[in-house]
Amino acid sequence: MSKYYVILYIYDLLLSKTRFNTKDIETKFNISYRTVKRYISNIKDYILATSEHRELIYSSADKTYKIVEFQVINKRFVKVTNLFLLIILVFYFNVNTIFFILFFYTYIFLIFNMFFDRTYK
Repeated sequence: MSKYYVILYIYDLLLSKTRFNTKDIETKFNISYRTVKRYISNIKDYILATSEHRELIYSSADKTYKIVEFQVINKRFVKVTNLFLLIILVFYFNVNTIFFILFFYTYIFLIFNMFFDRTYK
C-alpha cells in the first residue's frame, strides 16, 4: 500500500472514533512501528494546524489513539459576565478596593486563559 493510503486510513479510523493501536496498523499494512508513529505524528500536526478545537492524543491506559474535541467558550458570554462582576464590585466596594480587585482579577484571568485557551500554546 502507498504511504498516503495508510495515512488516510489512520485518519479515517480517528474520525470514525474507532480506537486503534500501532500494532493493528503494523500488522494490517506490514510496516514498521517507527513508520506508524511517523504517520500518526503527521496526522497530529495536520489536526493542530487546521483545527482549534481538536487534538490527537494517546491514551496510555488502553494504549490507543483518539481525537479529543474541546468545548468553545462563548466570548460574548465571558465579556457580559466580566461586566456583571464589575458592576457588583462598584456597588459593594469603595474605589481603592475596586482597583485592587481588578488588578488581581486581570492577572488571574490571564493565567486562566494561558492554561485553558489554546491560542496561548
